[in-house]
Amino acid sequence: MQKQPDWQSASENDWEAARRREKLIRPLIACGSITHNDVDAAAAELGLSRSFMYKLLARYRRRPQTSSLLFAKRGRPEDSRSLDPEREQLIQNAIREFYLRRERPRMADLIKELCRLCDQQNLKAPNYRTIRKRVQALDAKLALQRRHGSKIANAKYQPVGISPLSALAPLELFQIDHTPVDVIVVDEQDRLPVGRRDQGRSVALCDIGFRFYFRCC
Repeated sequence: MQKQPDWQSASENDWEAARRREKLIRPLIACGSITHNDVDAAAAELGLSRSFMYKLLARYRRRPQTSSLLFAKRGRPEDSRSLDPEREQLIQNAIREFYLRRERPRMADLIKELCRLCDQQNLKAPNYRTIRKRVQALDAKLALQRRHGSKIANAKYQPVGISPLSALAPLELFQIDHTPVDVIVVDEQDRLPVGRRDQGRSVALCDIGFRFYFRCC
């Protein structure tokens, strides 16, 4: 089956080329009677063969729109799968049962495991690019949850909740944060370390102030 032009993935250069084809093809369609010389002249100007020019004319007659003159992308679609069902199922099982574990096996480990499973069943091992594409197609949150835990997955992908606190007037709401700073205080006389200072910071849309202090144990 002939592939249809994909206007959704067409680049600006693709559209510019389609408009250039339409500029020549629309008058030919409008005049009604098209001679071989007319087709040859248009094909030569566009750098196309006569047979392909006739295909473009027929396509434009059926659907007189610029997108009809886009060229179809060659090769298989990126999300297409050409493996037989048996090996496809083997890959999915290996990803689910071997790769998506808290031990976090490497991609190389998954490829070796699939080669072993295929050898057991007298099947040809899939290409490593195929295996990598199947892993990349996984739901990112699910994969992170299975390999690193729910806490890390939720921290990265779960929406941040809205705080119930709200300020209706300036300086009505303060947020205070405490953190150790890279400063070691020493004794004034013996120069011996006394301890590490903490910094307290008050924020209300902008920094209100800060202070250094010793944290009590």
